[in-house]
Amino acid sequence: MILKIARCCAKRIIERREIDKNFMLKNKNKKFNNKNNTKIGVIFLSAVILSCGCFLFFSIFLSEKKPVESVDPNQEAKIEKPFCENFNLINNLCLENSEPSFYYGVMIENHGEARPQAGLSQADFVFETIAEAPITRFLAIFSSDKKIEKIGPIRSARPYFVEWARGFNIPYLHVGGSNEAIDLLSKTTVFDLNEFYNGRYFWRDKNRFAPHNVYTSSELVAKAVVAKNWTFKNDFATWKFLSEDEEKSLGLGDTSVVEVDFSSANYNVVWSFDSGKKEYVRQQNGRVFFDAEGSEIRVKNLVIIYTSSRVIDDEGRRKTKTIGSGDAEIHYLGQKFSAVWQKDALSSRMKLYDSSGQEFKFPAGKFWLEIVPDHYTPATTRTISTESNL
Repeated sequence: MILKIARCCAKRIIERREIDKNFMLKNKNKKFNNKNNTKIGVIFLSAVILSCGCFLFFSIFLSEKKPVESVDPNQEAKIEKPFCENFNLINNLCLENSEPSFYYGVMIENHGEARPQAGLSQADFVFETIAEAPITRFLAIFSSDKKIEKIGPIRSARPYFVEWARGFNIPYLHVGGSNEAIDLLSKTTVFDLNEFYNGRYFWRDKNRFAPHNVYTSSELVAKAVVAKNWTFKNDFATWKFLSEDEEKSLGLGDTSVVEVDFSSANYNVVWSFDSGKKEYVRQQNGRVFFDAEGSEIRVKNLVIIYTSSRVIDDEGRRKTKTIGSGDAEIHYLGQKFSAVWQKDALSSRMKLYDSSGQEFKFPAGKFWLEIVPDHYTPATTRTISTESNL
C-alpha cells in the first residue's frame, strides 16, 4: 500500500515537471516573468507533496489494525535445553566435551603460603580436613574432560585421604606422605602417582618456596595414564540426584551462613549462600576465597561430616576414622538437613542417609565435604537476608 502511494506521488511530480517544460517552450519568445513562474511552480509542487504526505499519513495510522494476541502471564516460556549426551558421574553436570576416560584426585595444601591454589575452582568434589593441626588440606577430584593448565600446590598423602580416594578407585596424586599413608597406598591403590618417582608428570614453580611449589596439569596427568597403560571402569557408586521438578518443588530455604570451626582463626571456614545462583561461596580469614585464576570457590552442595579424629605424633598428624558411620549435615538451596554418613569398606564410597534410612538426593552441582573432628564445636548456621548477599 505504501509503495503504491509513493509511486503515485512520484508520477504527479514528473507530470508537473513535463507541464512546466511544455509551458516554457510555448512561451520562449514571449516576455515572461521568471520569478513569478518559479513561485507558481514551487507552490504547485509543494501542494502535490503535501497531498501525498497527508494521504500517506491517513493510510498508515487510520488503517485497520490487526488484533494483538494476548499472552497468559502465568504461562512460563518453554526454553529448550541443549541435549546432553554424557553426564559427570560425580556431580551430574553435563560434561564439557565427551565422556571422560577417568577421574583423578590431587592432594592440594591449604597452608597460608600455598594460597592462592591453582585449579581448585574446577574441582568436581573436594574433601577438606585437618592434615597437621591446625592446617587443613584438600583432596580435590577432577574429571579429565576439563583442560586445567595448573593444579596445586601438591603435598603429601595422609591415610584418611587415601581411604576416601580409594572409594572412587582413581589415580591419586601426591608428593610423598606419612609412613602409614605410603604403606596403605602400596597395598591398596593401583593408580598411585607419587611425585617422588614420577617427576616428569609434575613441576616445581621457581616463583614459590618449597615445599609449596609442586604442580601438575590435566595434560600431564593424561600422559601419565597413557604411559602407565592404566584403564578405568568408572564403576564407583554414584550419589543420587534430584530431578528438575524435585529441586523446583523444594524451593529456597532461609538464606544462611554456615561456619565451620577447625579451632583456628586462620583455617576456620565460612560458606555464604548466594540465593541468586543457588551456590555457597567460600570465605576464609574474613575474605572471599579465590584460586590463582581469580575464580571464587563456589559449590552447590555443602556437606559437614563429623568423625573421631585425634593427634598421634609431635608433627600434629592425625588418626581419623573413615570407615563406619557418624553424624552429618547437608546444606543445599539454603536449607539444612540432618544426615548420617556411612562407608562400609575401604573400597566403597561414603554415602549419606536421612532419618528413615533413605539415601539423600542432591541438586546437580559441585560438592565440598568438610570433615570435622567430632569433639570440635559443630558447624553453626546463621540466617540472613533472603536476597543474594554477595
